[in-house]
Amino acid sequence: MATFGSPKFEALPAALVLRTPARNWLINKTGQRVDVAALFNHPLVGLYFWSPDVHCKEFTAILVSVYNELRAAGNKPFEVVLVVPEKIAPEVFNAAMSEMPWLAVPLDEPDTPDFLMERYQVGAFPTLVLLDQVGNVRDDDATFEVTTYRTPGYPFTKEHITDLAMKVDAQMATLPRTVTDARHAHPLLLQSSGQLPAPYHGGYTCDGCHGTGTSWVYHCETCSFDLHPSCIGH
Repeated sequence: MATFGSPKFEALPAALVLRTPARNWLINKTGQRVDVAALFNHPLVGLYFWSPDVHCKEFTAILVSVYNELRAAGNKPFEVVLVVPEKIAPEVFNAAMSEMPWLAVPLDEPDTPDFLMERYQVGAFPTLVLLDQVGNVRDDDATFEVTTYRTPGYPFTKEHITDLAMKVDAQMATLPRTVTDARHAHPLLLQSSGQLPAPYHGGYTCDGCHGTGTSWVYHCETCSFDLHPSCIGH
């Protein structure tokens, strides 16, 4: 779960943090240069620390969907900048970027990802650090919030996420505690993923629709069969 609020360092807008003495641009998915000053126009910037593994692949698909929906809304400005801390082949980077609609720190610049990881205390992938317009850290890792609340989670402030969580919990309180489903032999118990063992704290895969889930799940304690609450009976 994320920590809301800034670490103890001077806040700087993303445009200033991401530029270097030798570079004042980022690249887009086609490799074209984009002036880093364009980030000044966005009140919310996400630094997406990524590596080419399966966990990042799952979250990237969710983030692409949220990003595209927010951009299409027109009144919810949001930009993402890809940061690749690991040394990977250019073809791997280019293939990944071809599926991402946002900007990126150039691959041939290893010092910048190292600096950003240290500055924002990133220790795992994927991590999505959210910065407001002046550079305060709104969320030091919004992967859970983005996965759980998707587009309605915007602008991902502590107050808004808390309000959404309360609404979801209230909705779950109206559902039956135990259900059966034709796809599984055992009863399924409605539980918060936080009540389950550690592997569930980052989410789970629904055995009905095979989509991801996070906060609530109908769970079989005997054989770890899981269903979204919305997938029961469907």
